[in-house]
Amino acid sequence: MNDEHFMRRARNDLLLACDWTQIQDAQLTPERKAEWAEYRQQLRDLPSNPEFPVCPWPVMPGGRVNPEDKIEPIVGDSYGGT
Repeated sequence: MNDEHFMRRARNDLLLACDWTQIQDAQLTPERKAEWAEYRQQLRDLPSNPEFPVCPWPVMPGGRVNPEDKIEPIVGDSYGGT
C-alpha cells in the first residue's frame, strides 16, 4: 500500500466522522452546517490537488487542522501499515 492509499483512508475517516453534520435534524445553526458542508467538499476535492497526498489539508470547523501543516502517513499506523 502506498502513501496515497493511506491518505485517502484518512480523508474517508474524516468524512465519516462528520457525516452527522449533514443530517436534517443535526443540532447546528444553518451557518455552522454550511461550514461543515464546505469542509466536507474540500475533503472530497483533496485528491485532485497536484501535491496529494502530501499537501495542506482543509481546516475543520473549529480549527483542528492548520492549513499550513502537511499530513504525512505514519509508518505502522492503524490502517495496516508496516
